[in-house]
Amino acid sequence: MELPPSSPSIFSTTDNPSTIQVTTSVLLTGTIFVFLFRSIRRHAKHAKELVFFLDL
Repeated sequence: MELPPSSPSIFSTTDNPSTIQVTTSVLLTGTIFVFLFRSIRRHAKHAKELVFFLDL
């Protein structure tokens, strides 16, 4: 199914992005960053606890 060219798209390839495109991009980037940061922190904490446990 193809959309008519007159309908606005958030995946537009123009050099002048709309406010909704910028907002969506910022929110997605922020969400991905937070998810990755928390995942890496959790992994580092777990590895640190494992090393401490093995040293006992």
